[in-house]
Amino acid sequence: AIALYHAFEPPKVLEYCNSAQSVFRAGLNDDPYFCMQISKSASIPRVVGRERETGLLLLEKV
Repeated sequence: AIALYHAFEPPKVLEYCNSAQSVFRAGLNDDPYFCMQISKSASIPRVVGRERETGLLLLEKV
């Protein structure tokens, strides 16, 4: 794990991560970099349910 971390140290890992690449292709270029930040948020969302009409997840601040 340590060797992999150093070989693909952030943000380099974004170049090889399929999920990150799909986010870039969707035009959300800032999102992967935002998600890689550590200890930058005072609130963390948690899933508390799902909207009946749309199926979208309902989030609550922790």
